[in-house]
Amino acid sequence: VLIGAATGAMMNLIAMVQALIAVPLGELRGFRIAYLATLPVIAAALAFTWAGPPSAFAAVGFALISLGRYQLSPIRFRLFLLAAVLPWVAHNIAVDSLPGLIADGCAFSTGALAFNNGPDLPLQREQLLAWQARLHAHQAPLFRGESANTAQGNLFGASPDDAAAAIDPLALTPLAMSFWRWPEPSHRGAAIYLVMDRPAQLEQPLLLYVGETLAAERRWKGDHDCKAYLAAYGEALQRCELSAQLSIRFSCDVPRATRARRALEQQLIQRWWPPFNKETRQRWATPFTAEL
Repeated sequence: VLIGAATGAMMNLIAMVQALIAVPLGELRGFRIAYLATLPVIAAALAFTWAGPPSAFAAVGFALISLGRYQLSPIRFRLFLLAAVLPWVAHNIAVDSLPGLIADGCAFSTGALAFNNGPDLPLQREQLLAWQARLHAHQAPLFRGESANTAQGNLFGASPDDAAAAIDPLALTPLAMSFWRWPEPSHRGAAIYLVMDRPAQLEQPLLLYVGETLAAERRWKGDHDCKAYLAAYGEALQRCELSAQLSIRFSCDVPRATRARRALEQQLIQRWWPPFNKETRQRWATPFTAEL
């Protein structure tokens, strides 16, 4: 503001608020939509502080940062952040801000270095097959109907009679991932839903995600973290010339009470260890999320 860059100052203030909110809430399901919700705020701030081209440069720069933070692919995240440096450089040249240009240089150097030294290089075919095989080694006994005690060493104290063991994913009707576009919903009301893949080289399917909802007919519409993970997973498979046979299955014989339904969801997560649930991503070193 002291150098007449009101829009740049406003963008930095919004960025600070965005980061502060993300600290306690960033792990909540669907939080990433907050980054997209920032875009109209950026537009309003631009209109309020408009001072010509420097204002436009600052707004475009922060819009690219917000879009980058929305990404789950680390490579796309870094590309957006690198792209954001250019309009910020133009802004800082226009307002004659030497500290801003120094910060831009540091940001660009750090981002470029991350591409060379980061762990998120594209997966090789052998790595992806090995990742699927590790997940299959845990889940296959459960798909075969073996007890939880036999399949996972009773790590969670599960018994064959618990509610999670009573849900057989293979007994549920598989639906295409585009089911939510159908004119009439296939399921309504409270449900547990399971997202699965069926790799051709494996004996059993892979259970990738477990979720719960009070409204099965609406849950998959709009923003959902699992959609982004599946998109990244599909991209990785395509690059490795592997096919995906994704499906989603609903179990509607579940408690309507939210607390009881979420308890069942957690039992299923602890039983199957699906890699796209936040509770188990660290265990599988899931390469399809921004955190890893």
